[in-house]
Amino acid sequence: MLKRISVILVSLVLLISNIPPSISQPSLGLSVNTSATVDGPGRLSTGHPSQKLGFQSGGMFFIFYNDGTNYLYKSTGDGSAFTSSTIVRNFASAVRGGFSASPSQAVAFDAVGGIVHWVGVKPHPTATSTSPQVIIAYKRGTVSLSTITWEAEVDVDVNVKQELVSITVDSDGRPWIGYSATIRANNPSGYDTNAYAIRATNFQGTAWNNKLTLASRVGSESYIVIPISLTGPPAARMYFLYCISRSDISGRLWSGVALGAEETITSSSLPPHIVPPCSASVDANSDVHLIFTRRHRQTDSFDIMYIKRAGNAWGTEFLVAQNQKFSDGVSYPASSIDPSTNTFFSIWSSSEGTKAVRRFSNGTFVVGSIPISISEGLTHGLYPSTDTLTGVKVLSLYFINSDVSGQSVMFTTLRVTG
Repeated sequence: MLKRISVILVSLVLLISNIPPSISQPSLGLSVNTSATVDGPGRLSTGHPSQKLGFQSGGMFFIFYNDGTNYLYKSTGDGSAFTSSTIVRNFASAVRGGFSASPSQAVAFDAVGGIVHWVGVKPHPTATSTSPQVIIAYKRGTVSLSTITWEAEVDVDVNVKQELVSITVDSDGRPWIGYSATIRANNPSGYDTNAYAIRATNFQGTAWNNKLTLASRVGSESYIVIPISLTGPPAARMYFLYCISRSDISGRLWSGVALGAEETITSSSLPPHIVPPCSASVDANSDVHLIFTRRHRQTDSFDIMYIKRAGNAWGTEFLVAQNQKFSDGVSYPASSIDPSTNTFFSIWSSSEGTKAVRRFSNGTFVVGSIPISISEGLTHGLYPSTDTLTGVKVLSLYFINSDVSGQSVMFTTLRVTG
């Protein structure tokens, strides 16, 4: 999937068109802090905006990406100079029968003990072009200065057709992995898939429970699963969001011991794309903030939508930006939360190459007043990964940068000034 992504050189600009009347326009209070190339050309960052691919520890930023053969990471202290790349693992060595698994990885950082949790996919040693199994692999590491010391890798699920994984850590300190997997043989439109979540039985992630089946229906399109850690009581609560192409977004609460009933979250339908465009973040109150792209079937246009889960109930959908279709596809919004203020941020690709950042504060979306120019016209989509760095008021945005000559991973930080 990732190899089919063609994304060109990106920076951010102020989006001022197509703003619904309900959106006010005070200053967003954002300015560019750093912007630099991490590595490239010939590098890729992420396959989905819900995947987190960076974190901060001890004043260092860690950025994860791949070079088509290996999963890699680099670190930086100032966002401009980076260490040499370090290989997390090779993902292409086990290719069989002409099948090559699309690289997919995600990380979650637990500041308690300085532990990073990593998940990725690797080809199954018996995979063929007609039986393309992959293995979901997990490893954890300890951060020290600018490096990570990894423990032994563990195979979590060894027989799935899967391309995108997500990971988080619950309030007990155990990792959870969300993913989709084929449950039936090929059908005329692709693979029949369902949504799953799986939890480690111990803090080290050396053993895993049986996977939980999340969705009540099989999808002939793609699922994306976003595991979200909630605070207690009780401990170890989770919320699982799962987005399906051509359909709605649903979710289920994990009480710490059992799954709750399935909840239909959106009335809008997602576009018919192999990667459902949705992303979510959780704030310090355990409120879940979801941003996604809806499709108007009559006009084939796409809007950016927002909805919030406060307490135990989802609110109503809120229109953030209209007609955000790219010339070759839909917009992919990524999200993050500033934990010090519970402020919600998002970045996405909009029509005609414009990139936009929004903030949700005190119940109102606001639009930035500081434009950042685009260096060349955009014609393709963007899968960004974004996160808010704790300890300092810097919103860190990671995004793919590519043109006809190849791809480069870019790292940009935005300083929050208000």
